Amino acid sequence: MNTQVYLLHDLGKKNRIRIIFFSEFTDDGKVGLKDENQFHFEQVLEQQRAEDKFDQGCFDEALPYLEKALKNASPEEAIYLKLKIALCQKKLGQTEESKRLVTSVMKDLTENPPNEYQCFATAELIRKIAEKYVEYSYFSMAVWMYVTAAKLFSLSSDHSNGLIGIYNSMKNLDHINDIKGTSTYVDSFLHTALTEVLNMMVAFRTTHNIQQKAKYLGKAYHLFGVFCYTNKNMQDAISLYTKGIKVYEDEFGSDAKYYFLYGVCTHNLAVSIETNGQINAAREMFVLAMDRQMAATDWESEDKKKRSINLTRVGLERTSVYSMHK
Repeated sequence: MNTQVYLLHDLGKKNRIRIIFFSEFTDDGKVGLKDENQFHFEQVLEQQRAEDKFDQGCFDEALPYLEKALKNASPEEAIYLKLKIALCQKKLGQTEESKRLVTSVMKDLTENPPNEYQCFATAELIRKIAEKYVEYSYFSMAVWMYVTAAKLFSLSSDHSNGLIGIYNSMKNLDHINDIKGTSTYVDSFLHTALTEVLNMMVAFRTTHNIQQKAKYLGKAYHLFGVFCYTNKNMQDAISLYTKGIKVYEDEFGSDAKYYFLYGVCTHNLAVSIETNGQINAAREMFVLAMDRQMAATDWESEDKKKRSINLTRVGLERTSVYSMHK
């Protein structure tokens, strides 16, 4: 009689890989272990050694373990391992080898994506690995991974979580903007990436929860608007905040005022218009922002509501003073 024993092995607490062992019962009731079992057990140990060394930052020691584990890895495991190998190579000065490996993995995922039922898990895995690249300031590679992850989220059969996955990829890209320092090249690269991912959200089709899409799309417009404002791109910021406001109005109508982000987008639009020199228009927008934020019922906390409304009040007072002295 044959039985199957399933072991769920935790790879660095990020990705769970199922390893199947077969135990054979002999006629006298004793349990024998096939050679294949020993092979799988050794494979698990190799993977664990690789994970331990990688997490410790011992990239020179991790690399041979990762390469050995890759030889017997499943296609899903191979993606995970190759991107870790590429990071080790990058850290060890093997820049061209690292670039070729990342390019190969990203190109293959784009041209031959997993089936729709595997897309979400694969995308989430790539997004998590990209965080490691960000940690070591390899921003260009990380941006590529986040965009690829967003593409896979958009292909996922899980429509509700796929949409959230795309938005989370945008947040990851925005985080790079927060920590990258001054770099015109990275600014341009991020702007292009954020535009591409935002377009994926706009095109994302869901019949399950239309209001959920409106909320996340509004968040996405707001996030990109803040990015453009901080990088002194006022025209794009104004356009994005305006689109965010319109998403709420189109989906929720007069009830849009009950959502705090509707008012926050209005405030940020007022600030962008003011920065662009349109003082009177900005003052009018601050008035709207005040009313909308006061009406919102979904604030995370009363303190955040008070601080946000206070900033709007300051903006209103400032633009009123400017108008009086013109």
